[in-house]
This record gives sequence, C-alpha cells and structure tokens, in this order.
Amino acid sequence: MIVVMLSLILIVVIVANVVLWSYQMNQFDWEKTQENIAIANVSAVRDIWSFNPSGYSLWDSTSWVSGSISDLVANDGSYATFRSYYSGTSALDFVDNNSSDVDSFRNIGAHSSFSAQQAGPDSTFDTLTEESTGIVFKQTTVSLEQTTINAAWTDVPGASVSFTPRTSAEEWLILVTADIRSSSTSENRARFKYTINGVSRGETGVQQGTTSSTPIAPYNAYFHFSRITSVTSQQTVQFQFQASSGNTAYARNIHILCIRLDTAGLEYTEVNGDISITGSQTLATLQFIPSFAGDYIIAYCVLVSELPVGAGAETWLDYDLGTGLYPVAWSTPNTRRTHTDRDQFEPHGLFTKISLNTTQHTFRVQTQLRIAGETSTARDVRIVAFRVDAFDLLEFDEDTTVNSTTSANTVRSVVNVADPGEQRDYLVLAGIHTISSGTSSRESGGIEIDDVFVQRKDDRRLDYAEIARIASHYVYVETSSTNFKVETTFGTGGTGTDTIYSKQSAIYVLKIPKNYELDLEVQWTNATYDLPNEELCIFGGSMGWENIRVDTWNGSSWLNVFPYLSSGWNNVSVSAYFTSSTFTVRFKDTNMTDDVSQDIWNIDAAILHVWYNEYTAEVEFIGSSNTASWSQLNWTVDSAWTLGSVNVTLQLYNYTLNGYSTSGDGYIAYTSNSTPNADENKNQTIIVNPTHFRNATGNWKMKITGVKATDAQFDLKVDWIEQKVVETAVTRFTFKNKGSLTTHVVSLWIINSTVHKHYNTNIFVNPGETLIYDDANISLPNGEYMAKIITQRGNTAVFANS
Repeated sequence: MIVVMLSLILIVVIVANVVLWSYQMNQFDWEKTQENIAIANVSAVRDIWSFNPSGYSLWDSTSWVSGSISDLVANDGSYATFRSYYSGTSALDFVDNNSSDVDSFRNIGAHSSFSAQQAGPDSTFDTLTEESTGIVFKQTTVSLEQTTINAAWTDVPGASVSFTPRTSAEEWLILVTADIRSSSTSENRARFKYTINGVSRGETGVQQGTTSSTPIAPYNAYFHFSRITSVTSQQTVQFQFQASSGNTAYARNIHILCIRLDTAGLEYTEVNGDISITGSQTLATLQFIPSFAGDYIIAYCVLVSELPVGAGAETWLDYDLGTGLYPVAWSTPNTRRTHTDRDQFEPHGLFTKISLNTTQHTFRVQTQLRIAGETSTARDVRIVAFRVDAFDLLEFDEDTTVNSTTSANTVRSVVNVADPGEQRDYLVLAGIHTISSGTSSRESGGIEIDDVFVQRKDDRRLDYAEIARIASHYVYVETSSTNFKVETTFGTGGTGTDTIYSKQSAIYVLKIPKNYELDLEVQWTNATYDLPNEELCIFGGSMGWENIRVDTWNGSSWLNVFPYLSSGWNNVSVSAYFTSSTFTVRFKDTNMTDDVSQDIWNIDAAILHVWYNEYTAEVEFIGSSNTASWSQLNWTVDSAWTLGSVNVTLQLYNYTLNGYSTSGDGYIAYTSNSTPNADENKNQTIIVNPTHFRNATGNWKMKITGVKATDAQFDLKVDWIEQKVVETAVTRFTFKNKGSLTTHVVSLWIINSTVHKHYNTNIFVNPGETLIYDDANISLPNGEYMAKIITQRGNTAVFANS
C-alpha cells in the first residue's frame, strides 16, 4: 500500500514538471519570435577641429608694428608684424696688469702711472719713458762676509743673478770675482765655484794661509769667467761654497756680472774640465779676424793646481805665436807651493788691451812646469776678446813695470772718471798681481772705488824667489752721475817689513753707450675671447718724436698690430690673435739701435672692446581648444622675416613638462630663406601624447623666436597660426529595435575574408528605439566586411558593408 502511494506521488511530480517546462518553452519561443533587432548602420567616426590664437604676448623688448590677432586665422598674406630688439653683447675691458713677461725678457723703460691706462680716456696719462740700455747687463754684489760650515755645496745668500736672452744669437759674458778663505791651515779646507743653471764652473779650494805658525786670516783671490750663448731660456748664475768637517769657509766681495757683448764683437773660447800639465804646452787657443781694426780688451783665466815640493807651473797669454804677455815675464813661476793636495787651485789670468788690425790673430794660453818631471793640472781655461769701440769711451791706466813698496796700501794705478753730468753706466775691469820679498809681511793687493775697497787679497805668502800670483781682480758696472775714482793698491797689509812687488796693474773703465729703448708688456688676464668682434683700443696723448708700435703675443712670437700710435683713438681688430682669456701686448719703440734721444709717449687708456651685434624677436601666442580625446595634433606656422637667414625656433608649450619644448615634438628649428620677406610654411604632426600640449581646460601656448647676428634690426611677419586636432577614432553602430520587447545584445562580430573578430557586448535596446553605440576598441577593416550581432534570446542581425 505504501509503495503504491509513493508511485502515485512521483507520477504527479513528473507530470507537473513536464507541464511547467512545456509552458516555459512555449513562452521563450514566443518571446524570440517577437524580438526584431536590426543593425541600421556601421561606420568609423573621427572628428577634426581647428583652432587659431586668441592673443599674443611680447617677450623681452620685442615690439608690435602692425596687424592684429585676426590676421592669423588664414594664410592670406595679411600679417601681424613684430619688430626685433638688440640682443647683442658689448664689453669694454681695461688692461689688467703690467707685470707679465711672456717673452722671458725684462721690461725696458718705465711707466709713470700704469693705473691711468685702466680708466678713461680722462686726460690722465701713463707716460712711457725710454730706458738707456746700451750694452745690457745684470749683476749682483755681496760685500759682507758670508760663512758656511756645511760640507755640502751651499748657495751663498744673495750671490745669484738670473736673466733670459731674447734671442739665441745673444752672447753673454759671465764674470765672477770674490775674496775667499778658510778657517783651517790644512790643505783644501774650503772650496768655491759658481754654477750656470746647475752646471759647475771654476771650482777651486783654499786654506787659511801659509806654513807660518801664526796665521793671519788671509783672503785669497777668486777670478773666473764663462760665456752663455745659443739659448733663449732663463739662465741663473749662483756662487757656492763648502767647508770640510769642523772648519768654516768664508767669502766676501762677491761680484757676479752678466753682460751682453755680441754687439761688441765678442770672441771667445773655452776648455772645460781638467788638463794635465806635463811640460810646456798650449791649454787653449782663440783665433779670429777682427771685423774692425782698433783696440780690443783681451782676458784669460785658468785655475792651476799647486804642486808638491820642488816645482811649480806657470801660465801666460801668447799673442800671435811669439809675443808673451804677462805673467810669464817673472823670473820665477807664478804658482809654486809646498802643498800635498793637488786639488788646491790658484787663479791665473789678466786683463790687457791690444790694438788689432783686420788680419787673423791668434791668442794662446801657454803653460810650462818649472822643473821637468813634475805634474800639475789646469782647469776650465778661457780666452775672451771684445772691441773697445763698442763703448762710448775708454779711460784706463795700465802698468807692467815692476814696482815695489814696504808700506801697507800703496796706490799703483788710478783712473779718475770725469763727471758725465747725467746718470751713466761704466764697465770697470781692474786687476793687480803681487809677490813678496819674504815671509814676514802680509802681501796685500786690492781695488778701491772712491777710496773704499771693493776687492782685496790679504795673505802672508812665500818670498819673491818662489811665487807670484793674482792679488785682486774686479769686474763691475758702476752707475754714476758724478765723477768717481778707481785705484789698484798693494803693500804689506800693515804686517812685517818685507818688500811687496807688483808688476801687472790695469784699470779699464769703459762707458757703456747710451741706446734708449722701450719694451713694456701689458696684459689682460680674464678677457672674453670668443665673440666675433674683438678690437684693441688705445687712446694716445702726445707722442714722442720716435714712433711707438704695439705688438701682440701669439704664444711664441710678437706680431705687429699698430705700426705706430697716434694721438686719440687707435683701434684695430685682434680677432686673429685673440684666442685665450690671456692677451698680452707690448709697447715697443721703432728705433732700437743708436738711439741717443730719450722719448716719451702718453697713453690714456688701453681697452679690449669685444662685442657681437645681434637682434632677436620673441612672440608668444595663446589660444584655446577642446578637451576631447585627441589622436593627433598638427600645428602650422606661416611667417616671413624682413631679413634673410634668420635662425628661427617654433615651440609648443608642454604642460606635462611645464616648459617650452626644446627638441622633438613641439619643436621646429630652421634658418629662414635667404631672401627677405619670403613666406615659409612650417608644420609638424604629433601622434604621441598630443594632449600634453594643452592644459586641463584646453588652453595652449606657442612661441616664435628669431635671432640673427646682424647690424640691422628686422621684423617678424606672421600670416597664419593654426592647431588642427583629430579626435580619437571610434566605430559607430546604429541599432534599431522594431520589436515589442527590449533586446539585449551580448555578442558582436566583425568578419571579412581575413578577419573573424568577436567582441562581448552588453547593449540594451528598448522597443522601438534606435540606439547609437560608439566603441573605440572596435576597429573596422578596409574594404568589404560584415558586422553581426547576437541577442540573449539567440536572434541575430547582420550588416554588410560592400
């Protein structure tokens, strides 16, 4: 009974469900048949808008000339015109200093007030005055006694001279004299030399004095010379000394004279290093043919080592193979001592005057040993000759006869130099040789100027039968405007009763010739040098009788820019030479030889005028647009310039970067047509982020800039400015629901021979409604295609594009 009941219930349920399903199916089929949807149209939609400026803004000093913003809406030859402004640079740079030395040669002449060149022109002048040069020299004197206990070579303080030859043809004679001694009576306890750029010359050694048991702190003589030529670099001459351990070296009255003598026909020879003396021989030879007949000063020097007991070496100057010049005339050798140290050297040498004709002449330094079999050494032999007539005047006293005295200070030779009446330079060469008749006296010999010793040897020596040597040699340029006196003296030095003999005494005072010159450098050190226009401008006042020129330094030599200066402005382009921030010129006289008249020139101002002429036009244009989704921006400018070849930049403002574009999109740069007033159309299409060139409300800005290096002002003529934007493309569907039910479109297909693209959709079209549906994600193929939709109820609609 229970089974029967369950079966009846199941049958009832099944029958009920079958009836419900049948009802639902009938309802769905009925709704499907009532649905009537159609695709009325399918098309690609893209909107294009054009915008022109609504205003402009003038940048810097650009000015409006004519026209208005309404002239920019069409390319019709109607212009808005704007005028450029001067944008060039002009600077006046006064000279910075007068301390430069680019050619490594000293300034010649003097400024009265260099600062006057650094202002004006204001009638305040820097007076340039020529300097009397004549024969050029540099010198130093260390009169006070200098000492060292250093066993290494040590510079004597203050005993240094530096100079730089202008050309390699210059010949400089370097003369060094001094009084030297040691604190020790032992051999070779103090040594002395000079160096030229670090190269040693004239090295010798001394001890305190004699074999006497009561030494008297003597000074020996130092005399040597060398030549410098064929160089243009700085030369430095330094006197040095050294002491042995526990002893002291002394030097005083050190004179270093560097004098240029190529203009005096300098002839010279040298033999450096040590030469062994083994008998009678020639140490050095100078042979030449004088360019002019007349008097010549001849000098030689050599350092000769002393020997062990028993003998000595003598040297002399031989003239034309047979005429022996002092000191060979002594009956005894002029170097002989009981020394055991062969490194101890004595100076030999002399000054003398000889008249030469224009045939070949030969001078030889000769030497011989007193006793055969002994040996000695000569070091650093020199012979020099130069013309007396290269100097204005020679005053001299020379005496080669034997003279003697038992007094302390006996005058042997005297030269009284006449009052020149003006400041003049005099080359003083003086020397005296002495010996003694015994060993009790202090054998002295010296040079005095106006009764003051400037060089003096003071030594207790062996007797006349054994030795004769230099007492003093002196070289110096004396500058004086009044008369002065030069003397050689000899004597006992106030000690002992021996007779002191002197044979060779000579004083030569040569007046250095006047030759007025000017060579003054002035310099700019931080000048602007990269502008197209660069002029040197010098304002002159009254000028001297002699012309004054101006040269500029090109890094290795001087180049003339003004052959002569005149009163008032003197202007010249220096662009060809002005290649760095440092710029140097010199004021140079034009008569550089035999100029006996001193000239002056007045300079008011020295200026570098640098500039470039340039004009610029800058106009900013503003406008408004829409805020649609842009796929493309094309911007166009049509303009002309009243001068040809203007450098033009067109820029859009990038609101994302907050600035005008400087490259790429939104930037156009070009040089305008070389023909003035030629219309040119420039445009650019932007497809990447075109909306960067508007702000949130659609406003935009663009700028036109024109620049030209020119002396003439020009105009910008703007004919047309346009921004054309393209909205992002969409596919537009037009659906028409002709049925009585709302239709739900769930799928859409775009189909052609190569495309079968499906898109899910969620579109509802009400009964009787025509719906326009835009979709930017759907792209239509070119040519024939078919659009198909499917509704939720399974109905389809098709649109065919043929």
